[in-house]
Amino acid sequence: MKNPELDIVMPVYNEGENILDTLNVFERSIKTPFRLFICYDFDEDNTLVALKKARYDFEIILVKNQGVGVHGAIMTGFKTSKAPAILMFPADESYNAVIIDAMYSKLKEGNDVVGASRFMKGGFMKGGPLVKSFIVRAASFVLRRIVRFPASDASYALRMFSRRVLDTVEIESTAGFTYAIELLVKCHRLGWGIAEVPAKWLVREKGKSRFNLKKWLPHYAQWFFYALETVYGKKGPETVPVKATDNFTSKVVTRCEICGYAPLLPILFLGYLPLVNDFRPIGERPKEEASYPAEIVYCDRCHLVQSGLIINSKIIFPASHPYVSGATKILRDNFTELYRECVGMFALGPDDLIVDIGSNDGNLLSNFKDRHKVLGVTPEDMGRVAIEKGIPTILDYFSKEVASRIAKEYGAAKIVTATNVFAHMDNVNEVVESILAILKDDGLFISESIYLPELIRLNQFDTVYHEHLRHYSLHSLGYLLEMHGLEIIHAKKISSHAGSIRVYASRKGRHRVMDTVAPLLEAEKNSVLQKKNLLDFRKRTTLAKLELASILFEIKKERKQVYGIGAPCRGTTLIHCVGIDEETVGCVLEMKGSNRIGKYVPGTMIPVLEESRLYADQPEYALIFSWPVADEIIPKLKEKGFRGKYIVPLPAPRILD
Repeated sequence: MKNPELDIVMPVYNEGENILDTLNVFERSIKTPFRLFICYDFDEDNTLVALKKARYDFEIILVKNQGVGVHGAIMTGFKTSKAPAILMFPADESYNAVIIDAMYSKLKEGNDVVGASRFMKGGFMKGGPLVKSFIVRAASFVLRRIVRFPASDASYALRMFSRRVLDTVEIESTAGFTYAIELLVKCHRLGWGIAEVPAKWLVREKGKSRFNLKKWLPHYAQWFFYALETVYGKKGPETVPVKATDNFTSKVVTRCEICGYAPLLPILFLGYLPLVNDFRPIGERPKEEASYPAEIVYCDRCHLVQSGLIINSKIIFPASHPYVSGATKILRDNFTELYRECVGMFALGPDDLIVDIGSNDGNLLSNFKDRHKVLGVTPEDMGRVAIEKGIPTILDYFSKEVASRIAKEYGAAKIVTATNVFAHMDNVNEVVESILAILKDDGLFISESIYLPELIRLNQFDTVYHEHLRHYSLHSLGYLLEMHGLEIIHAKKISSHAGSIRVYASRKGRHRVMDTVAPLLEAEKNSVLQKKNLLDFRKRTTLAKLELASILFEIKKERKQVYGIGAPCRGTTLIHCVGIDEETVGCVLEMKGSNRIGKYVPGTMIPVLEESRLYADQPEYALIFSWPVADEIIPKLKEKGFRGKYIVPLPAPRILD
């Protein structure tokens, strides 16, 4: 089976008497496509002898324990598994096979952990040592009734996990089945979904149990107190050790980045696109080039529209990333206005620290630096330009480690900004916690992001590319911030990037919520909260692509020339979605001084040349790839002497004189 939905990990130790009974029940009871990993300790195990006679429709994979004992066997199975869902199932509990499909259904509802409970309605525990029975019942009662833990049976190891859990959460346990309660209490601290289904537990009739209460009890107690600390010690998600995640090229998004919900609804698929900033020098021969699926999907729970694929930030935002914030007058003006708004609404003193995440060349902080303390954080070499301007800058990706360094060396920030980067950063919940770690108790977090309602209204499918991981509405952004104890206190639509939203957030109750927030939330109810509007966006995208292709077809049929104007990132998406090549658009033109001149548009042989070619060659048509500012561009091109017509591709393709 190439793509099972579920991997079942079964540790065995001389389970020859039980194994076939259990597998027979699997064959009859489980409808979910699955594979079974039999994890054994030694080649003489009588389980393997029994399996030689086995013939089943599902795949059985034998995996030799690479660790020690039952814990090592389970960890070996977990490392071998690849399916979206993983279940540890004891070889002697054939009677619980009937609940596996129900557990998987709960996982598909958006939960990350689904446990089998002996203590909820429909479940029971019969037999076994009285001491063990008392301890597990008492511990579960305390957690459920006093701590309000979202599970009635904390210690039962029959538990299903999402792939996200095993890929993200570091397992620290080393004994027996204690990993199961560890992952449960850690997912609770992370705020991830937990569910249960009723199960039975009967004392083993065949074979020998390896459960060792005396040896493992201290390990269970450790995670019991961990759960208590989550509530009474107010320990947050930032205290949960997670695995390093920078050793991947790309990863498919199967659960919502904000709330973990699944399944996600596909909204739009634009094919496979290159990285939109990967411009190659003119004259370089075509060679192998990476491309990645460009898709956006929708979460029914928090209403987030997000990319279906995440590319490693070190690939997509290398130190050589060519973006220059200060080169755009619209952004310079926007940041000047942001500064004036901040000092007009909030009292800022000379000792207040302003930290800008993704600070680039220091464009935003240059407005603050003469009157307040400032600090930039950016991984790009462009940060050296900011340093030369006198703006202190940490040349690194913003992370928990960088946040700790800021808190230690610079102190707490009055304002943290993340403009046109907050939707670009992976592990967004960790990002928010890291922001909180450097933010004063009464501090402000200010973000600017492309605004989903404007993206849909203006049919901006060309802004769907891999740098944009999330397309926020105020509802989805509010959901994210509220998960971390923040609230939106002010919001306004701004013109940058063809329609963005600026959002001010603070810890709940620290600032008055302004009357700018409610009207925007109300307006969104009939737009981005309606799935039919998102699906209509997909239809309009298809029509726009076909209409633009039709216009270009008619022009080229008459043997007329088309040059492109502007080489923004969105232009790369548009070019690939419509199938434009160098025969369709002879070149793309940029203003003198652009670092893209002398290169090819990513994934094509379309050269980027200096704008003067437009006036020298006088093609019949100019295709405005920077169409959101077409009203500004067209008069300037006319004034400089261009006599042709203009193609504005979106929101709906049209030709202007």
